[in-house]
Amino acid sequence: IFVRLWPADFSDFLMQAQHDSAVCSLAVSKDELLLGVATSNGTLGLLNVATHAYTTCARSHRTGVASLACSFDEEHEEPIIATAGLDGTIRIWGVSDGVQRYEFAVAGDMPKAVEFKPSSPSVLVCGFASGSLRVLNVPEAS
Repeated sequence: IFVRLWPADFSDFLMQAQHDSAVCSLAVSKDELLLGVATSNGTLGLLNVATHAYTTCARSHRTGVASLACSFDEEHEEPIIATAGLDGTIRIWGVSDGVQRYEFAVAGDMPKAVEFKPSSPSVLVCGFASGSLRVLNVPEAS
C-alpha cells in the first residue's frame, strides 16, 4: 500500500512511501512540504517533500487511527501530531522523536476527528461519536 505524491499533470509520481496497512488519515503542512500519514494499524509517519524522506514517527494506538492532525506551525519548537484512535484515546506526539507527550480519553464517548485551530496551533478541537466537540489547550510539547 503506497502514498504517492503526483505533480499537477499526473505524468508520473514524484515520490512514494510504502505502508503495511491502509492509510486512513492525512494532514498537509501550510507550505505543503510535509505530509502526516496515519494507518489502520496505528502507525504514524511523516513524508518530507523537500528531502523526499519518509520517517516513521510512532507506532501509536493499540488499534487504528480515525483521524490525524499536524501542527507544523512555527509557534511550536517542533511539529506535533494529534491522533484520534479507535482505542478511544486522543494522543499528542512529538514528530522528532516519536514520543507520546499526552493522552486524553472521554469515558463513554469515542473520538472521531481532531484538528488544530489554524490561528492558534496549541488549540486542538476534537469531535466525538456522540456529536459533542471538546477543545483542548495543548502546552508546548517539547
